[in-house]
Amino acid sequence: MTNKVIESIDELAAHVMTRITEAAGKHDLSSIETLTRAASDLKEIKEKVSHVGARLARLNPQSASARVASGTTSSGSKLREFKMEVTDGAIRQNLLTMTEPLKRGLVKPDEQFTIEALPSGERFKTILLASGNKLQERGAITRFYRDAHVRGGDFVLLTEIAPGEWTLRRFSNGNGHV
Repeated sequence: MTNKVIESIDELAAHVMTRITEAAGKHDLSSIETLTRAASDLKEIKEKVSHVGARLARLNPQSASARVASGTTSSGSKLREFKMEVTDGAIRQNLLTMTEPLKRGLVKPDEQFTIEALPSGERFKTILLASGNKLQERGAITRFYRDAHVRGGDFVLLTEIAPGEWTLRRFSNGNGHV
């Protein structure tokens, strides 16, 4: 279903681009501006639909078992998932440290992450700092801890859904139940 929606968005975007070309031929700046905004909106909607499709695929047991069996995405890249315990100190300092994944060579210093924090849906970009093995973005981490009601001793789950694209959610007491 996601692919059909994306195809429809692509068709609509192609139509909008044709109309932009026609408006440019007529030097109709007002129409060009309006259509350009529409094209930008379509691009944003397409990205959101892709993310929703990836989230639905993760929740689908058949899709999840196929992904676990192959260990790859359709592009052939391995997906990663890290369960990390959050301490009271990390919450006080608004930190999410990735020491274990870094020690195991599963992530690299200066690696870039685009993260969707659940349940809020806030998206943010950050990098893994070599100093302290922590994610650089602290404001979004603060909001995630607050919105997900993370407490010291809880676990969080950082799941790669596509290369460089991640979700972050609470994984309380290590058993998956919030």
